[in-house]
Amino acid sequence: MSDFLFLARDFIEHMVNPAHGVVVNEEYALRFASLLQRKGFEDLFLQEIRDARDQNALTSHGWLWLVGWAKSRNIDLPTELLVDLFEEWSDVFVKTTILDLATRNAEYRPPDHLEISITDFPNDFLRRVMLSAVRVEREEYTDLKGLPRERGDEIRRPEAIPEMNRAESLLVSLLQVGRPITLGAASTFLRYEWQGQRHMLNFFRLLYERLDEESRTAWSRSIPFMPTNPEGTNRQ
Repeated sequence: MSDFLFLARDFIEHMVNPAHGVVVNEEYALRFASLLQRKGFEDLFLQEIRDARDQNALTSHGWLWLVGWAKSRNIDLPTELLVDLFEEWSDVFVKTTILDLATRNAEYRPPDHLEISITDFPNDFLRRVMLSAVRVEREEYTDLKGLPRERGDEIRRPEAIPEMNRAESLLVSLLQVGRPITLGAASTFLRYEWQGQRHMLNFFRLLYERLDEESRTAWSRSIPFMPTNPEGTNRQ
C-alpha cells in the first residue's frame, strides 16, 4: 500500500462511513471536493487508484464509494483488484456494481456457436469470476484404508459441492447489468457442465417465470442461445 493511500484510507472512511455521522461525512466530503480543486491532486489520486492492488488499502465502505466514484469518472481499476473485491462481497447489489464497472468498456463479439466454455470466455474478469463460482473444493484423504493412492491423487468428497449462493449471485449480477457481454457470459455460464449446472438451470427458470411477459420477451431476444424458454425447450 502506498503512503498516499494509507493516508487516504482514514480520510475516505470518515467521508463515507455512516457510523461517523452525517455532520462528519459532509465535512470530509467538502474537504475532498476542495482537495480535488488543487492542482495535481486529482491526477495523483487517479494514478494511485489505477495502481491499487491491495484490497486492504481501503475499508469496505471506502471501496464501495471508490467503485461508484470510478464509474462516475470512467476510471478503470485493475482486474486483479476487481476480482478480489467481487469475491470479497456477498451482497448482490455490491457485486453488481463491481461487475458493472469491470465490464462497462469491455469489447465483445457474440459467438455464433454454443461450444464456447467459461474457460475460453473472452474477458479476463468474467472468466475468472465464473471459474471461481464453479470451483469445487477438494480434500486429500490420507488415512482411509483400501483407497488407491497412486501419485497421491485427490479424492473428491461426495459432499464437496460448490457454494450455490456464489453462483446464484453471479448469475443475478450478470443479468442485472444487462450488457451484451454479461448476457453472453450468463448464457455461457448456464451451459457449462459442472456439479451445480442443474441447480443453476432451475434457478434461472425460477427467475424467468417471475418476469412479466414484456421482460420475458426482452430476455428471450437479448440473451444469446438462452438455455430455456417458457415451454422448457432450448433455443437454437
